[in-house]
Amino acid sequence: MRGATALILVAAAGTILAEVDRDTMRVELNGLPGMPSIIAGRFEVETARCLTQRIERLTAELSAMGPPEDSATFSRFVELSEKLAASHDANSDPAAAATVIAKAVEAVSSYPDQSERELVASARRRLLMQQGRYLTHLGVSDGNQNTLEQAQESFRRAFEIGPPEPLGKEEVEAQLADWMLEDSSNLAAFLDGLSAADLVKFRNGMTGMMVTGEGWDNPDYLEILRMAIVRERTNSNLGPTSVSYALRRRIAELVMDKGETPIFGFPVTDAVLDNGAEMDEAQRVLASRAYEELSASGAEYRRRYTEWLEKGIVAGRHPDTDPKFWEGFQEAPLPRPEALDGKEPFEEREVQSALVGGGIGAFIAGMVVVYRRRKLAHQSVESKP
Repeated sequence: MRGATALILVAAAGTILAEVDRDTMRVELNGLPGMPSIIAGRFEVETARCLTQRIERLTAELSAMGPPEDSATFSRFVELSEKLAASHDANSDPAAAATVIAKAVEAVSSYPDQSERELVASARRRLLMQQGRYLTHLGVSDGNQNTLEQAQESFRRAFEIGPPEPLGKEEVEAQLADWMLEDSSNLAAFLDGLSAADLVKFRNGMTGMMVTGEGWDNPDYLEILRMAIVRERTNSNLGPTSVSYALRRRIAELVMDKGETPIFGFPVTDAVLDNGAEMDEAQRVLASRAYEELSASGAEYRRRYTEWLEKGIVAGRHPDTDPKFWEGFQEAPLPRPEALDGKEPFEEREVQSALVGGGIGAFIAGMVVVYRRRKLAHQSVESKP
């Protein structure tokens, strides 16, 4: 259910309606699959209590298991290590996440049955990518250049085993670490150095990161994505962008909540909060209306999810161990599409037609569904080896 509605949201954004004015938010979103979820912040937020209980359970299971000795325990060991690291990172502890993955890399490298080279290589590559990711998070948060250099090295080792996937997500993660080491004060110069094709790939990679749960609530990452979109439109001689306006509104709300940010140092000032001056009044009003609809939908989505989750945790239940935890849960409704262009809401057949296009849109839509399904699987009873 939750995966299906996420897919509808992305697919709806990809529908092309000829009668809609090209400057509306809805038309801009046509080439930006996944963007409505990102603008809305329409993602699950797990509570500290949920994460703490998960961390305790996974830590105990890993400790009892010991190093992997056969293919069954190998796969289980890697799975538990990845889940534990992700839980630490989600709990604002990237240092603990990086430590878990470092131990997993060491254990996998020492796996006794080296005849299963493909299994071992695949696991090592995946773990090294995650190690680079968590070290990047840690390096950004503590400003330690050595940590970012370690992240670079992890990405390099991962790509030695296998090249980045073709649609940009992994490459972008490595590019971010490189850019922050070289000159994180000059994003414009970094974007200027990308060809038109590489700029599209970079934007798709940033989007792919966010729709799978990484950085969707990070003001700095959202600004990087926003500037990439603006640069694309500038290179194509297009005018001001409603999506840029909406992302800046989202950034401002997050800055108000989180305070100054580590990369760009966004302060809570009028310079950040003032937005859309380059747009004409009609476009700004429409963009504002569209953003408010998306934002309200995302806030209600998070509220319902967190409220249900915390209620269950307080009652002694946990989504990882109770297969019926989400029975009866109802998501917040999707945004009303007419808020994006003033037209009538999508009919079901229009939503279905948005799925026909394929290509990068279908890939990112699929990533959303896979991510949701993995979340649901993670929140059900975990099978023992």
